[in-house]
Formats: sequence, structure tokens, C-alpha cells
Amino acid sequence: MAREVNDVRQILRALAASDSLMEDLLDIQEANVAQSGLDAHTWSLVKLAALVSIDAAPASYVWHMAMAEKAGVTPSEIVGVLIALAPTVGMARIVAAAPEIAISIEIGADDENREGLTPSE
Repeated sequence: MAREVNDVRQILRALAASDSLMEDLLDIQEANVAQSGLDAHTWSLVKLAALVSIDAAPASYVWHMAMAEKAGVTPSEIVGVLIALAPTVGMARIVAAAPEIAISIEIGADDENREGLTPSE
């Protein structure tokens, strides 16, 4: 057990210090996109669905939403994924994920200028 704790500490220190471990993790993700046969845009939507379905940690959304934005994923598509997932994963997961996603893409509750994330009038 002590060895596991030391390993975890070393990994966390490496991540915090922006060690090459972070680059290795990004390389793994890029390889996964390529191996999936999906374009980066579609892969990002699938990954979002997976994160919501496993009730991912908030930090996971921050990292993934940055990648999704680079792939051209729009706020409307993100909302579409959440709506599509609701019957499968349940509203509790959607309600838990929505604010984390909003924070990740810098959309606050008061922001009415972003496409797809405002109530219809």
C-alpha cells in the first residue's frame, strides 16, 4: 500500500510540474482519436457522452471541453448530447454534468449571448 501511495504522489507531482507525463497522456489521447476511425469532432461528442455517463470529475470536463472546442464542437451540440443522453443515464447525471460543462466552456447562468444555451422565448 505504501508503494502505491508513493507512486500516486510521484505521478501527481509530475502532472503538477507539467512534466513530460502530461505530453505522454496527450499523445495517448491523440492516438486514440486516430485509432477510433472517427473525426475529432465526432470523437469529442462521443467522449462527452462517456464522461457524463460515468459521472466524471469536474476536471475531466475542463480538459475535454478545451479539446472539443478545438474540434469545432458547438454549445448547441453539447446540449444535444445532454438531451440525447437523458433517457439513458437519467436526469440526475445530466443535472450534475450541466454546470460542470458550462463552467468548462465559460458559460455562466447569466450569459444569454451563447447559441443554444439560453431558454427559448
